[in-house]
Amino acid sequence: MFGAVTMVAPTWGRLGRESTITTGRLALRRVLVGGSSMKFSRQTTLRSQATVTGVGVHSGSPVSLTLGPASVDAGFICVRTGLEGRDREVCAKAESVIATEFATVLGDRNGPLVSTAEHVLAALRGMGVDNATIEVDGPEVPIMDGSAAAFVTAIEQAGIVSQNAQRRFIQVLKPVQVAIGESHGELRPSTSARKGSAARFREPAPSAA
Repeated sequence: MFGAVTMVAPTWGRLGRESTITTGRLALRRVLVGGSSMKFSRQTTLRSQATVTGVGVHSGSPVSLTLGPASVDAGFICVRTGLEGRDREVCAKAESVIATEFATVLGDRNGPLVSTAEHVLAALRGMGVDNATIEVDGPEVPIMDGSAAAFVTAIEQAGIVSQNAQRRFIQVLKPVQVAIGESHGELRPSTSARKGSAARFREPAPSAA
């Protein structure tokens, strides 16, 4: 492991519990907070703050990242701290992606703000969080063990709570494909959440000798 997970704020109430809802062919992961099930139609945020510390995979510099609550419809707000002058922030959305070579870089018209954001964003979305702040005191998110596991642990420690606002969904009604060179991605309508990927390389794989 390249870092550690620590709590920097107390958790209010009991930590969430998990269960699985199975309806026909559809299985859903349900997060229970304080003994009551959260409504899937409601937006969610973090109950408290949690911090992970590690190093940047590209810079090798130590960095701390703190996840925290955010208001309804805020989305994921990345806040770059430790800068001269004042902190900078950017909303983590497609329009804020300014580079994708080796890592996802978020920024604005003033330049890059935070790099290697894909793992923490995937963890938040995968855990069903809609709104959160992501404070980073360095140029990139800590790599931890190379996966989203440390961020998932931090989210579980912080807890997830529902908010008084409807969650908005995007429904795929017909196949949508995006291609760049020989690479392509496609979304298709489905009654359940399924993901798949495949890679083909021109050169044969090196031998294990």
